[in-house]
Amino acid sequence: MIAKIIERKAANDNYKALANYINDAKSRKPDEESGEKVLVSWHEGCNFDEYDLAVKEAEAVQAMNTRSKRAKTFHLVISFRPEDEAKLTPEIYKNIEKEIAAALGFENHQRHCGVHKNTNNVHLHIAYNMINPKKYNRYEPYQSKRKILEVCRNLEKKYGLTVDNGMEAADNSKEKVNAKAKNLEAHRQEQSFNSYILSKKEYIFNKLAVSANWAEFQIHLARVGIEAKLRGRGLIFKDINGKSMIKGSDIDRGLSLDNLTKKIGYFIENLQINSIEINVIDKYKAKPIHKGSENSSLYEEFQRQLAYRNESLDDIKRTEAEAYRANRTKWSELMEGTRTGKNWPVMNYQQRRRLEDWAKAKEAAELTENRKKLAEARKKIREEIPYTSWSKFLTFKADNGDEEALAYLRSKSETGNYTPEKIEAVSTEFDDRRLKELEIDDNIIKKQEELSKNGLLNSKQRKVLGSALKMEQVINKINLDSPSPGKRISFKSAISNRGSIIYNFNQKHYGTIRDNGQEIFFSNSNDCQVIAEKYAAARWGKNIEVRENKFCLSKSTKAQNLTVN
Repeated sequence: MIAKIIERKAANDNYKALANYINDAKSRKPDEESGEKVLVSWHEGCNFDEYDLAVKEAEAVQAMNTRSKRAKTFHLVISFRPEDEAKLTPEIYKNIEKEIAAALGFENHQRHCGVHKNTNNVHLHIAYNMINPKKYNRYEPYQSKRKILEVCRNLEKKYGLTVDNGMEAADNSKEKVNAKAKNLEAHRQEQSFNSYILSKKEYIFNKLAVSANWAEFQIHLARVGIEAKLRGRGLIFKDINGKSMIKGSDIDRGLSLDNLTKKIGYFIENLQINSIEINVIDKYKAKPIHKGSENSSLYEEFQRQLAYRNESLDDIKRTEAEAYRANRTKWSELMEGTRTGKNWPVMNYQQRRRLEDWAKAKEAAELTENRKKLAEARKKIREEIPYTSWSKFLTFKADNGDEEALAYLRSKSETGNYTPEKIEAVSTEFDDRRLKELEIDDNIIKKQEELSKNGLLNSKQRKVLGSALKMEQVINKINLDSPSPGKRISFKSAISNRGSIIYNFNQKHYGTIRDNGQEIFFSNSNDCQVIAEKYAAARWGKNIEVRENKFCLSKSTKAQNLTVN
């Protein structure tokens, strides 16, 4: 058994999304407990017996910790060998998880677990809530990798599983291999920049020995598609034609900034390197790692189709940007012409405001209609070519009966460290969801257009109803994720005697949202805060900030508005 910690940044930390992935919620049917690829799923440390309610409980505990700015979820994957699968039962999986939790110090923490069977190796996913459910402080295990390796070796002996190489069997003489780069190669079956630069290590040291200064060294690096740059307090080696990079000290200690400074002096940015004609002898390409596949007809077909896919999507992106600019210019010029026309001075305030609201609604309707057409075009291209990497291309071809592709998938890679796993083709689920969201936007815009034409309403009434339409738009998009009609959210709005809009929801634990026009207050509930944030973004855009239990425009945005006024 091999354990792996999935590192995550705070910005990408989402306990609910991870728990749903573990339970394969996307493919789960309403009458099923888990999805297609889940062998068994469960949760520990929670008060609720239902999996979904236990997820909400864990989210509520995480919300109680407002001090920590780091990730609050610890994601661990335990992979088992195929020959051990017959020895493992649901009870053994649960016992393995309990011993790992005890070793890490998470035995009293909430966690959601699931065994996936969709690859060559059955693997156990565990999502640990790092927030203590009683003290609400963040706990991170000390020397977690060492503890996991020790408990894995003990569990292998206890249950008679195949012993995998761990820390005690590591070969320190091997080249350093970046974990993320290794994962990239495992999933995409293409050479990473890390592997490419390690293959050029001898060349780099040979050229370093004959370089008198940084300018000469940079030219030698450029000949193989590499450049050196300062980053933080150290040095990185970067792909000239891309974004991939690696620290010099990760390649070899002799390529650290301090050691290079001793050999060729202080680092100087070579700004003239682009103006020099350089004889390029090699450059990094994400070539396949299977022997002989780089020159095969299959790889030529993959490159040709991937180029067509990327060009088509880029064309759609350019078309969307041009259409947006043309639409914006058209309606801006139309309104400018109306403001300078002879009828503008004789209009009263309400007539002018109604005309501007109508123009905005028409502009938004045209923009949404154009986005729907382009979203359909994107979906069509992604369905036509549903792969973005060599491994997914091979899987797609093998599923359609291509024996050569199947042979490559079953073959050993050039590095010989692993064999490819079955990888699912790119899903067009994002495009389907985007189309549904655009349908919701289109319906709301039509209602806004009807609202702007209603001459019986005053400006205050129109503003209140417009805000309620924004809430309807937010709730309808949230309901796209609801598995059954019974769990969908609905709301009722009311106006207080001070003009605030009060939103109450059918789910009692969601609480109440109050909008006074300048601030949006929400109840002390994680779900309520999520809705309030989406509603504030729909009202005011991205420049919002949260203060205690309310959302408002950020101070910088207010200052800019005052300056403009």
